[in-house]
Amino acid sequence: MSNPINTDSTISLSVAMLIKVGFLVMVVTGSWYQANILDSLKGAAGGSGVAALAQQMAQSGQLGAQSRAARIGQQESQNQMAERQMAGNIQNMEREGDVYSRGLKKDQTETLFGMAQQRAAADQTAVAQAKQAKMDAITGGITGATNMFAGFGQ
Repeated sequence: MSNPINTDSTISLSVAMLIKVGFLVMVVTGSWYQANILDSLKGAAGGSGVAALAQQMAQSGQLGAQSRAARIGQQESQNQMAERQMAGNIQNMEREGDVYSRGLKKDQTETLFGMAQQRAAADQTAVAQAKQAKMDAITGGITGATNMFAGFGQ
């Protein structure tokens, strides 16, 4: 029996790549958007305020990437756990099947043995009946001969 979960339990590279590409698109688009925001705030907040805001925006993007990576790792872990659990279930089912199969084989052997005992008993009965018939024939023959000889003397 094969494990249906035992495919490639890691997140596919294409999905991870799509996430990465999506992140890059988001970063590029976000960078353009952030640049527009920073440019418009430069006049109002001054250079140091814009720099602090830029640093905060960069950290926010980095945290988003870390969060996605953590979710991928968590999903891989869950996939591996499910694969191990399914493998254990399959082993248990195989063991139960083996025990059931052995029980059926035992029952079959006992039935065949019982049938053989019945045949042996029937054969022994037939042999005993044949011996008895032979003895009855001999006894009947002797009795008949004795009666015949007894009849000559009269």
